[in-house]
Amino acid sequence: MTVEAQKLELIHRILELNDSQLLFNIDQMLNLFSNSDKKELASVPQSRKFGFAKGAFEYIAPDFDEIPVGFEEYMLNNEIPN
Repeated sequence: MTVEAQKLELIHRILELNDSQLLFNIDQMLNLFSNSDKKELASVPQSRKFGFAKGAFEYIAPDFDEIPVGFEEYMLNNEIPN
């Protein structure tokens, strides 16, 4: 189902509603989502700077680069990187 078809289906369902409290709740939800979308778009920086995630990771397991047990067969030419 395309986005346009989903929108039309939603519009038809809303038009059939008679419960004013439910309509109010839908309106509140739509306002909440539209406001949060605007905030998210405003908070995203236009360009990333080198090193912006420095200090974000406090711990990296010593075996981080190792292949998990049982996944050896998925490695190209069964070669395990050093």
